[in-house]
Amino acid sequence: MLFEAGRSFQVAADPQEVWAFLWRLEEVAACIPGCVEVKVIEPAKQYQALVKRKMGPFVVGFELGVEVVEHEEPRRLRVTISGRDRKLKTEVEQTVTLVLTGGRGQTGVSVTAAMELNGVLASLGKNLITMQIEQVLDDFVEALRAAIQESQRK
Repeated sequence: MLFEAGRSFQVAADPQEVWAFLWRLEEVAACIPGCVEVKVIEPAKQYQALVKRKMGPFVVGFELGVEVVEHEEPRRLRVTISGRDRKLKTEVEQTVTLVLTGGRGQTGVSVTAAMELNGVLASLGKNLITMQIEQVLDDFVEALRAAIQESQRK
C-alpha cells in the first residue's frame, strides 16, 4: 500500500534556527509519535529508532533505520526510513522531506511523506491505515511546530 501526504506550518524563527533544531536528535525524536528510542550510528548520516504505536487492533513495534539522503543547509532535508515489525511481518519504506522557506524571523516548514507499507498491516484496509497514518503525520507536524517555537523561547 502506497501513501503520500504533506503538511505545512509557519514558525517565528529564522530558517537557520529551524535548521539547527532539526539536527537536535533527542528533541526531534520526541516529536515522533510512539518513538521510544533513537541512536546515532553516524552523525548527520545514519540513525536507528524504535517506534511503538497502536494501529487499528494491533500494537506495532517498528525497528527503523534512518538515513539522511539529502541536506541543503538551511533549506532542504530528506531522509529515508525503513524497517519492519517482526511479529506482524510488516515492512515500511518511507521518504520524508522537509523544506524551509522564508527568512527574517519567519520560516515556512513543508513536510512531505511518501510511505509504502507491506504485510499484515497493509491488509487491514486502505481507509483504516490511511486514517492512522494521517493522524501520525498531523501529530508529528504539530509537535515539531510546538518544539521549534518552544526552542525559540529559551
